[in-house]
Amino acid sequence: MGNGSSALSIKATLDAENYNVVKVPGGFSSLEAIKAEKPDLVLLDTGLADLEGFKICKQLKTSSRYWWIPVMVLSDKGEVKNRIKAFESGVDDYVTTPFNPMELRARVGMILKRTHF
Repeated sequence: MGNGSSALSIKATLDAENYNVVKVPGGFSSLEAIKAEKPDLVLLDTGLADLEGFKICKQLKTSSRYWWIPVMVLSDKGEVKNRIKAFESGVDDYVTTPFNPMELRARVGMILKRTHF
């Protein structure tokens, strides 16, 4: 997740559902954290300053070690071209901000249900 106050509200929303949420400040540190923790799901901001979120997703999805980790993009860019770029890089879901916390919980729950039988 990115750095802003919205990242804190996202963390609080998912913490309330008893998900273990790790907030990471940037793209390169996100890759390090993903490789170390092997999370059940990555929530990704595409506008990271040091490494574009689409590149992080593409690296994960083309890796023989991490391809299975689902990626959900949270972005303020709702244009079709951005969503297409995200899906072409391998994301599993794309949510535009602002969004309802209940919708986020539902989407996270469905991705985890689909990927962790």
